[in-house]
Amino acid sequence: MALKNLLGLVCDPVGGLVEVPCVKRNVIGAVNALSAADMSLAGIESRISPDQVIDAMREVGEQMHPSLKETGEGGLAATPDAKKRFYFCGRFGIIIESLAEGGFEMADTKNQKRDAYTIYDDEGIGTVQIADEVVAIIAGLAATEVEGVASMAGNITNELVGKLGMKNLSKGVKVDVLEGVVCVDLALNIKYGYGIPETSQTVQEKVKAAIENMTGLEVSDVNVAIAGVDMEQTK
Repeated sequence: MALKNLLGLVCDPVGGLVEVPCVKRNVIGAVNALSAADMSLAGIESRISPDQVIDAMREVGEQMHPSLKETGEGGLAATPDAKKRFYFCGRFGIIIESLAEGGFEMADTKNQKRDAYTIYDDEGIGTVQIADEVVAIIAGLAATEVEGVASMAGNITNELVGKLGMKNLSKGVKVDVLEGVVCVDLALNIKYGYGIPETSQTVQEKVKAAIENMTGLEVSDVNVAIAGVDMEQTK
């Protein structure tokens, strides 16, 4: 019964992120599941078998337009409000939204479990592995070296690295590695007076090049979220 209520549900992440509107839809999904469970416990039965519901769900999905399938090109992602709050630029996509308006915020990675990935394997010598935190540090270093970037979202600047340690550079960075392909999410504070699209695109290029040159991993996405503007550091 729960699945029947969600047939044809579009996936239209604003800014290419799951925060809007998917988080709120998760609430609706949870309420839907609980309501379906209550109806089932009350003796209400579905006229359609579960297997046929799943088959119908697949057919509906195949008939949906690609713009409604997690591309960020249709549905709510294509509305004027969504385009006004989020700006896209460059090959990898730049995401800009004001945190003061309840916008995007990077996930806290302080207590996140870190994984290691094999980047080289030679039976005659051994393997070389790299932790995703190392990839995050590389990304943070590359990003903070770009002119116009004030700091990472955790207010970590290149100058503070020597005092606080390299690991702090991974704050404001989220890294996902799947089968040797890296997806990076960065939250930055930009200096007032610098062009956000140009600076963000430079960050994307520098981060991609740094990770690929140092690790040999392929970078598929570098998503930049502008978390704030530093008024003290200007041109």
